[in-house]
Amino acid sequence: MEFQFKLPERKLWREKVIAELKENSDRIFYKNEIEEIEFDITDKSIKTFEYIDSRPSNDWKNCFKIIVTNEKVANKRCLNALNQGADSLFFEINGKKTNWPILFDGIKFEYIQTKILIINKNERISFKKFAQENGLSNIDLVHDPLVHILGEDVSDVFLLNGFEIQQIGANSWQEIGLVLSTFHELLIADFSSSKFNVHLGVGSNYFIEIAKFRAVKWLMEYICNQYQIQPEISFSAEIGFTNKSLKDPHTNILRQTTEAMAAISGGVSEVTIRPCDDLSMIGSTDFSRRVALNISNILKEESYFDYVKDPLKGSQLIELLTEQIIFKAWHHLKTLEKFESINGREKIDFIHKSILETRNKRSENFKQKKSELIGINSYLNMNEEVNSWASLPKYLEIPYLIFENLK
Repeated sequence: MEFQFKLPERKLWREKVIAELKENSDRIFYKNEIEEIEFDITDKSIKTFEYIDSRPSNDWKNCFKIIVTNEKVANKRCLNALNQGADSLFFEINGKKTNWPILFDGIKFEYIQTKILIINKNERISFKKFAQENGLSNIDLVHDPLVHILGEDVSDVFLLNGFEIQQIGANSWQEIGLVLSTFHELLIADFSSSKFNVHLGVGSNYFIEIAKFRAVKWLMEYICNQYQIQPEISFSAEIGFTNKSLKDPHTNILRQTTEAMAAISGGVSEVTIRPCDDLSMIGSTDFSRRVALNISNILKEESYFDYVKDPLKGSQLIELLTEQIIFKAWHHLKTLEKFESINGREKIDFIHKSILETRNKRSENFKQKKSELIGINSYLNMNEEVNSWASLPKYLEIPYLIFENLK
């Protein structure tokens, strides 16, 4: 038996929503100060924002990221991570002399996905030589063009690094607007045949984050269609530190889980969940690393998040948010187009000003408790852990935003 449901008239539906909201009827108007987005929740988007996803399912890689300071320790942690469910590795090399045999000892790269970011030019040359001599052709050397000048030493994959932009305080459309701008500049510079990794951060606003990933996928496809190109593009997410607590660490599990859920629902093919204490004075523990990996394992093996692609397609709220973020990100891209180089001083200064304005809004909202975080500025842990944040990484000369440091 088939049931035919007649869609209600918008006017009648809106009246019903207002009646149900009672004294909170003003909540029919959604407003987000940080994202600079507002609309009536009973509005309809202009279209359903669909994009091509060639994956057979919504499956994703469970990535373990490590910043290498000691090759032996890094190797041990990578092997443990692979035994605990990781099927992707990301190495960040900041040193000037890496012992590649020790770092890579026992890792079966032919069975996993691996990326490596190397800051020092001589180290990149050293790695390429080692990889060629040892047949490691399936390790992708990545290049962040926003902070590293393009030259002859271009790597296998361009990292369009929205994660770092998000960590220093940007909102969703600033993050993906800058990603799109970098991508567009690379196309103009004749790198259309290269591989690209769109790597975004994940914030605490669940629906905004889902819409953000849908928006960037739609916009990247739109740009490629305009240029009539089909480059290899992957989409990944990284769960960072801005809203995490070292004083009440167990509250982070819920934050990491919902953020991972948002990224996966938005259609990423790889998720990196950083241990909440990775940037602490003590450093990450075996337990925090295991918990971070297990979140992805559970969402896949027990919650079946890998079954349905773009599960929220057609949801009125998600489509409205996607539409708003698309328009704002596109406008941001057009604004950035007036600058001639990918990472020129004038462009970086403009980006600084834009992000710092949003960062200051976030900080003020936190201090005024407009945004509440359990264990950080609300329902504080009376038995706080003895741990604190170490010296924080910087991106584009701006340190990561950590709400717990604002207390």
